[in-house]
Amino acid sequence: SQLGSGISMILLCNILSSVPSDMITLYKTFASGHGIAVKLLACGIIAVIFIAAMIACTALITATKNIPVKLSGKIEGYCPKQNIPIPLITCNVMPYIFASSLLSIPLLLERFFPKLGDGVIGKIIASLNSSNWFLAAHPLRSVGAIIFIVLTYFFTLFYINFAFNPQEMALNLKRQGAFVAGRRPGKPTEDYLSDIIRHVAVWGNALMILLIMIITAICNLSGAGTLSLSGTSLIIAVSVTYDLYTRVLGEQKVRNVSTGKKRTVLGL
Repeated sequence: SQLGSGISMILLCNILSSVPSDMITLYKTFASGHGIAVKLLACGIIAVIFIAAMIACTALITATKNIPVKLSGKIEGYCPKQNIPIPLITCNVMPYIFASSLLSIPLLLERFFPKLGDGVIGKIIASLNSSNWFLAAHPLRSVGAIIFIVLTYFFTLFYINFAFNPQEMALNLKRQGAFVAGRRPGKPTEDYLSDIIRHVAVWGNALMILLIMIITAICNLSGAGTLSLSGTSLIIAVSVTYDLYTRVLGEQKVRNVSTGKKRTVLGL
């Protein structure tokens, strides 16, 4: 079966291909020209920040909100329970890819038409470059970060309609004889699921944006600039890697079950 989409794998390979050059940039920025002690300290601090960002990103991507569901079929008064897991990052990385792509269009046009970099238009385009955010020398350029946040919020609310269908979820629960505790089947369950999914999506987007802004601020203020594994790129890399990991585990479980059945049939 397919292990992830082609686009996501291309993005991951593109990000990882720039890691060696990022390591060289970090070394030249923080370690080159200093003593061994300073070099080790700089490398240690960079490693700690990178690992902390990876852990925080992984925690957000793997976090879920479980909606308890009960099955109506009772056996001697016992009502089994299940959960509907709603990922905290409900829309995956799509809102951040869309927002980054929109912001990159003016930057791309400026390369083909250098005159766009002059005057007020040039200042607006400069504010859309994430490497110019949170700089004390140009505080107004941080307006681009606000635009990015607004776009991710908009795309989150937009994309969630494609990622989850509360009406279909409520209908499937009703068909399976299941129900959400304290909610009647049908429209009440649909409205409840819609509110929960929207609430989780908004909070997940807020936490992910906070992480992206912190990483971007650290890179820009430290002079490291835009790195392949920073901000949105880090989120994409971790998300695609985790998705690939879960898919491989799923394939392995299917193969193990299939192999177990064959051995049972052959009597081995």
